[in-house]
This record gives sequence, structure tokens and C-alpha cells, in this order.
Amino acid sequence: MTEGWGNKMFELDGITPKKDTKNPVKDLRNRKLKDLEIITDLVFSKGKYLNGKIYLANLGITMDCNFYLEKDILKMRIYYRFPIVGITKKWHKVQ
Repeated sequence: MTEGWGNKMFELDGITPKKDTKNPVKDLRNRKLKDLEIITDLVFSKGKYLNGKIYLANLGITMDCNFYLEKDILKMRIYYRFPIVGITKKWHKVQ
């Protein structure tokens, strides 16, 4: 099985949606991961999407994020408070 968000939304039967069990807000732990909005608040500025938030359901935390293109590579910077303290995920365009 390949890695990815879509593979983590369902139980092993592939039908039953997983719940947001690690959410720090107790009342939200019963919501389904399927169709959950995980990226919010992005602002487009100077060719980049900045100052967004990404909810990492597998950890139950919300981090800051930025998105930008470099040639044909979409890069997402996930960080806490300062972009220098984080990781970058890269997606390559498929022909």
C-alpha cells in the first residue's frame, strides 16, 4: 500500500471511516476523518500561499503551513511559529 492521507481515512475494511480520536477537543473526537477540512486560512501573496494552518489528525495537532511552486514541484512547509523550524514536503507533477 502506498503512503498518503487517503489510506489513513478508513479502517482496515476500507469502508468504515476512521474518527478524529486524537483531537485535543473531546467533543470533536467522534467526527470522521473523511471529508475533514485539514488546511485553512491560507492567504495568496506574491505567488505563494502563506500563513495557513494544517491539522495533523494522526497527531491531533495544528501546525502552521505555507505552499509554493518551484518549477513543477509543489512544496509545503509545515512548521511551528517560525518557518525555519519545520519540514518541507514536496509533490512532483505527474505527466
